[in-house]
Amino acid sequence: MRKRAYLWISALLLLAAGTSNCSSDDEEYSGNQVLGTWDLMSYENGKRGVTHYQEGTITVTFTLNGEMKVVNISPHQNPVPTGTFAYSFRPIDPQLNSGQSGDGIAIDSLGFYSYRVVDDRLELSAVATGGLGFSFKKVSK
Repeated sequence: MRKRAYLWISALLLLAAGTSNCSSDDEEYSGNQVLGTWDLMSYENGKRGVTHYQEGTITVTFTLNGEMKVVNISPHQNPVPTGTFAYSFRPIDPQLNSGQSGDGIAIDSLGFYSYRVVDDRLELSAVATGGLGFSFKKVSK
């Protein structure tokens, strides 16, 4: 009887240990830290340099259902026009990103970017097209 109880307890412990370190692709590439509303603060366009924007000029909202909603009140509608764009997360191929891997965000008609969130800042850097990038400041969650 003790042997059978020992086997059951051992099996349960192994099962618990084996599943506690697993993560699904949904968790790994969920990008939850980008959800919410952001103000575009600057856009780097390679050789053309960096363009800075006042808070509220271009607002971007990443929704839970995979939509990026942009409101651009500037008359020229650059670098991103007002509209709704689909986005998704996927791993970055190190061969396309100077040997660096990580998570990326693909935004329809705008490109594929590595991303980094630090405090209230979101940085998007174009993968395989150096010098292009966006810098955002968090407005709300």
